[in-house]
Amino acid sequence: MDIKQEFTAFGFSIEKITIIYGAFLILWGLIVSFVSGSTSITSYIPSMFGWPMLFLGALALKLPD
Repeated sequence: MDIKQEFTAFGFSIEKITIIYGAFLILWGLIVSFVSGSTSITSYIPSMFGWPMLFLGALALKLPD
């Protein structure tokens, strides 16, 4: 009997939450930068945190073991 139990929050696995939050951070950084007309690199800081989160979340989903 092999039952896989994993932690979920709001019905999503942690890997999926990481992907969603990473994508949110990327979009947040891009949208805020374009809407405000900012040319500063600091306005892209949320996007800089989002890319590794998105990548590592996808990697964790692809390679679970």
